[in-house]
Amino acid sequence: MKFRFSISLKLLVLILPLICLPIALVGYFSFQASVNRVDRLVRHEQMVQVKATANEISDIFHNCRIDLETIASLPVLEDFHHARAFRLSAEAQFNRDNIIRLFRDFIARTAYYHQIRYIDLNGCELINVTRNGAAASQTDLSADNFFQRARNISKNEILKSDIVRPPQENGLVIHWAKAIFTGLREFTGVVVIDLNYDKIAEMVKQIKVEQRGYAFLIDETGRLIAHPHREPFSLHLGNTPDPDLRMMLREMMTGASAWRSYTYQDEEKVAAFAPIPIMDWSLAVTILRVDFRKEALAIRTRVLEAVGLTLLFAVAGVSLLAYYLLKPVRTLVNATKRIAGGDLSHEIPIQSSDELGDLTRSFNRMVKNLARIQDELVHSEKLISLGRLSAGVAHEIRNPLNAMKGAIVYLQRRRPEDPLVEEYTRLVSEEIDRLSLFVSEFLYFARQSKPKPVMTDINQLVLSIQQLFEERARQSDIRFHN
Repeated sequence: MKFRFSISLKLLVLILPLICLPIALVGYFSFQASVNRVDRLVRHEQMVQVKATANEISDIFHNCRIDLETIASLPVLEDFHHARAFRLSAEAQFNRDNIIRLFRDFIARTAYYHQIRYIDLNGCELINVTRNGAAASQTDLSADNFFQRARNISKNEILKSDIVRPPQENGLVIHWAKAIFTGLREFTGVVVIDLNYDKIAEMVKQIKVEQRGYAFLIDETGRLIAHPHREPFSLHLGNTPDPDLRMMLREMMTGASAWRSYTYQDEEKVAAFAPIPIMDWSLAVTILRVDFRKEALAIRTRVLEAVGLTLLFAVAGVSLLAYYLLKPVRTLVNATKRIAGGDLSHEIPIQSSDELGDLTRSFNRMVKNLARIQDELVHSEKLISLGRLSAGVAHEIRNPLNAMKGAIVYLQRRRPEDPLVEEYTRLVSEEIDRLSLFVSEFLYFARQSKPKPVMTDINQLVLSIQQLFEERARQSDIRFHN
């Protein structure tokens, strides 16, 4: 079966690509531009977020360093040492109270200090100020490894410990220590600020990116020290199964600031990381690539929806356009079928003044002309039939006339002396000749022979026609003027 392309289908095939192809191209390039734009924005947002948090954590350690240097330089510590050395109990107590008050002021200024301690040159913890108050501690720390390391540092050095869990404590802390010297470079003790690491880890855990994005923190050895879903030190370079993640951890350990893609537990992720130079740590903010592409996918969905809606509207619009444009054409087709069936009386109403209206008007004129021509053809056919009939009748008349002519000639020859016979036979012979001439002229007219031009007096011809049609002209109230 041969498929028939209607005009409506041809309009759809022609117009839909013209409408949908530009929209699809614009949508595709818009999607690509949006993906690149979202990619840059997310990268920038991640990098800004990770750098801001890294700077905030770095500021905590930097302020701790400044506070430690400030405390270590306070004269009251040296006065407290001298008062104890010379057994000035009242003055020593006064200085001790001042030191406790100062330690409380430093703790009150930040939420990240767990406690501040003063340890004398013999390793005895003389002052211990926590957020809950001052404890009369006389703990002997002379054998403590951290104290031994702290008493051996120079005047301008600061010692930092690893992340540790103090005895009889639930949280994790980092010890910051600075040795105290007199003006004569005499070692008098150590000031220690125990930094609350749990607060820093909580800051990292609170970083949220999209629905499943998070942040994590590693130290200078590549150990995981803060993660929202894993315990500290549970992951390091040695037990990391994914090579992409190991490569990124090594790059983070160099102190670089970058944006990388990696795979972890069969999930594609992207991460921005920035260093915390004061601790040689590195902070990373990671997000699943699926979430990363979410906005781009939403844009693609909207573009596809726009193309689909445009396609539906285009189909509906072209269908309506084809219906209203082709309605007069269908009317013409139906009228043509009626004409082909012989009905020439139908006239199509003209409903517009455009080209289709002109076509309808011309079609109506054509139908009228066809009807007139049909009438003329019928009339001509009748005349032709009449001519054929007349020719047959003329032949039938001529034969008897010839016989009668022969009989008259025979009578004339037999009775040439009879005047009555001569008179009547002559009269009959003339009438026979007249009828024979009339039949010849009638046959000549019936044959529709080519006209033979002859010289004619035009004035006499016009007068003859006037006389011929004078009675009919009078009935139609027509007057001739010579």
